[in-house]
Amino acid sequence: MCDVILNISRNEVGVEDKLNRIDLLVRKDINNIKTAYDININDGCRHKDDATSVQLFVSECSKSDSNPIIFYKCQGEVCPEYNLEEKDFCIILITESQLSVLKMFANNTISIDGTHGLNSYNFEMITLMVIDEYVEGFPAAHMYTNRKNTYIYEVFFSKIKEKGGEIKANVFMSDIAPAFYNAWCKIMGPVQHQLLCAWHVDRCWRTNLYKISNKDQRQMVYKTLKYIQYLLHSILLDVLENRRA
Repeated sequence: MCDVILNISRNEVGVEDKLNRIDLLVRKDINNIKTAYDININDGCRHKDDATSVQLFVSECSKSDSNPIIFYKCQGEVCPEYNLEEKDFCIILITESQLSVLKMFANNTISIDGTHGLNSYNFEMITLMVIDEYVEGFPAAHMYTNRKNTYIYEVFFSKIKEKGGEIKANVFMSDIAPAFYNAWCKIMGPVQHQLLCAWHVDRCWRTNLYKISNKDQRQMVYKTLKYIQYLLHSILLDVLENRRA
């Protein structure tokens, strides 16, 4: 990173008529600045304090012409416009490339899921994905937040709508809980087909199968369910392949 900063600085030498102090920048100057402000950008960490590191990241992005942050609410402040309290944290990101892919494929299938246990703050990463031309999931937008309810998902979808317009998806896939689907329908409108994530469905089956006391019957029921699940999966892939063709 020091080399990158030095190269940028040296490329700008002579832009102005007079020589400025920054034109004489050396590696030691950069190290002194890092020490003075306790900056550490190893593995994306800009400061040992996580909140400060995030603020530095947001500040850097705000100066970029391709700023991916479309919404940011830090902890310790209130946001009356979106009814967010001091304890709430929310950051929503979408790059220009992601937005382009989202507009291209969103009308077909939208998939969304939350990743838990990212850090000790119990934040959740929400990933919105589309199915690309290779029938592969492509992450089109992300949200990191400490809230896990329909309202914060509505904020997520509303900011995406502001950025890329209304999305009329044909298929919406999420986990079994209705929060994602309800929020999507409220912001983007109803969807023709709703699918549930196969992993969550399987977990639900495994949990409830033990209500069948007979082991042989339990195994037979589970094998039958999995057969139907894979059969439907094959049909869905065929439909997607035909649309691609």
